[in-house]
Amino acid sequence: MGEQYIYLTKTINCFLNDCELEYLKLTTSEFEMAELLIIFLISFKRCIKRFEYNADESEIDYVFFAYDSLFNHIEDIKIILEEVIALAALSSISYILETLYKMEKKFKIYYKKTELSIIYSDVMILNSRCKLSIFEMEIWSDEDSRKYSNDYL
Repeated sequence: MGEQYIYLTKTINCFLNDCELEYLKLTTSEFEMAELLIIFLISFKRCIKRFEYNADESEIDYVFFAYDSLFNHIEDIKIILEEVIALAALSSISYILETLYKMEKKFKIYYKKTELSIIYSDVMILNSRCKLSIFEMEIWSDEDSRKYSNDYL
């Protein structure tokens, strides 16, 4: 819905002006916040869609890819918001950053649950697209990759 609003902003604003409903239009800062949130949430939407489309055929091996992708996305957004001067002018940046840190903390709680069982690493290794090569990627620290490889062996 947010994507559609951003895409149709001019049309919506013209409609609101014609109907004498200008008070319903987003302010500049509200619109900037909406744009920022939509850009941030697109990666989560893609991840959710991936799981929804494959609801009948479980892809437990995708859990690692999903978590990794979302962790990287959160980290990238945090870096951008902390460093880009233009974005720092937005009044809501401190609130967004605080929320990102909380979100990251919550994600880590769920991600740690994958350590409780070797099922996740087994599934990744048994996946013909991955095998042990998944743990040789840069995203894995040496310690992590050895742990999962050793657990499997």
